[in-house]
Amino acid sequence: MRRGRRAWLINGVLVVALVAAGWGAYKLLWPSSTNAAATNVRKAPVQRGSVVDTVSAAATVQSSYTASADFGTSGTITQINVKVGDA
Repeated sequence: MRRGRRAWLINGVLVVALVAAGWGAYKLLWPSSTNAAATNVRKAPVQRGSVVDTVSAAATVQSSYTASADFGTSGTITQINVKVGDA
């Protein structure tokens, strides 16, 4: 019976050590948000005012998808029965 008690004690100590090691690894690898605060912080007093800024840009808009239609016969399309918003 003494041997069973000793095994329980050793296993209990090992479980506690494993939990402590896991907790330490967790705290080391994933620090809390308070510890991971930005180190390069700039502070300024709050003031009320107007922000005026102008932004301009020039660009060419082009579709990222192009498709071509290829028909087996030749002819002229006279009517396409669709409305705005149709899919």
